[in-house]
Amino acid sequence: ITVETKKLSAADRSFLAKLARQNSKKQKKQKTTPPPEDPTKIKIVEMEIDGATIVPNLQWSANGQEVLALDQSGHLHKLSVLDGRSLDSLDLGGQGSWLSRCSLGLVAALKSTQEICVVDPETMEIKHRHEASGINKVVGEPSSAVVFVTDGGGRDIYAVDARNGKVTGRVNAAPFHN
Repeated sequence: ITVETKKLSAADRSFLAKLARQNSKKQKKQKTTPPPEDPTKIKIVEMEIDGATIVPNLQWSANGQEVLALDQSGHLHKLSVLDGRSLDSLDLGGQGSWLSRCSLGLVAALKSTQEICVVDPETMEIKHRHEASGINKVVGEPSSAVVFVTDGGGRDIYAVDARNGKVTGRVNAAPFHN
């Protein structure tokens, strides 16, 4: 605080001087916090899984501290992004080909069993499992329980309710191919 002291009474100047000394003592007692880490520096963490077998789309946990990865053998892994440790793993029982998210949780495409599998990402428990004939990929979005399933040839896209496995729509994707 800057105050022109010429216009103040002697009592006011004395009070301000005392206040300044107290403030100075408080600042000396306060612990200084280290500066935040430089956000332009990237920390590389080695993960405890074979990256060559992971399907190409990882999913973040709600708290941003873990990443969830599906491997081609159908194992869903929860990995710490802070230190790379494997926190949990779940065998979904089929060959994994794609991982996405919907309002019910994670949704995995299992090619060998021709299924979609909905998993709670926090508890790593299977919530739903539904037949999806010819499945190759599944995509969803966090605010909807409807997911979109593609077949192996990419000829059709099906809208599927992940709660009950019912097909709610179909689009012929052939016109979209060049």
